[in-house]
Amino acid sequence: MEELSSKKKGTMRILLSIVIALVCSVNVWAQRFEGMIQYTISYRSHTMSVPTDQLAPQWGSELKWYIKDGKYRKEYNGKKRSIEIYSNSNPTLEVYNPSTKRWTQTPTMISNMEIQEVEIVEASEVILGKTCNEIIFTTNQGLCRFFYPADLKMDAFSFSGHMIDCWFEYLNLTGAMPLKMIITTKERTMEAKAVSINRQTLKDSLFIRQN
Repeated sequence: MEELSSKKKGTMRILLSIVIALVCSVNVWAQRFEGMIQYTISYRSHTMSVPTDQLAPQWGSELKWYIKDGKYRKEYNGKKRSIEIYSNSNPTLEVYNPSTKRWTQTPTMISNMEIQEVEIVEASEVILGKTCNEIIFTTNQGLCRFFYPADLKMDAFSFSGHMIDCWFEYLNLTGAMPLKMIITTKERTMEAKAVSINRQTLKDSLFIRQN
């Protein structure tokens, strides 16, 4: 009888552990960010052929970034790009150019950007009242710097097909949405900084390209 009672207790402990793990998993999932973050964007040209003051009108000075479960949609106010759409189910970045009224597709599984060094700076900056760490990727093409708080959780695996722009590597190391990004290449520096955060339920149709 004692042996049977011991077995029952052991089974109950296992079941309790499974329940706790499931509850924790649900809580983590519920905390993942879904919604829209709005950014302002500034540029600095590093070449004589393209003046700095031409970059914002061409590529956009404002960004609305909608994101949900391995999908995102970016809306810009630029002449050469106004929409970017990505879904991990079809790892391709689709970009709409309002000047030509055409969409272009860029595969995201393979990146020409090779990461050479990674550095994390804790409590680097406060943005919208949130203390942000900074992660710096030194690559063969320049620098990618992301500033992120702890409470805007993201699932890195849901973006496992997004290798360009250090996006998957960034999420894999931080698990959070960035509130500031500084991308520096030989041609230019782009800085995007969040001005508002809106948690909201997004429809899947938002991430489907409309021809």
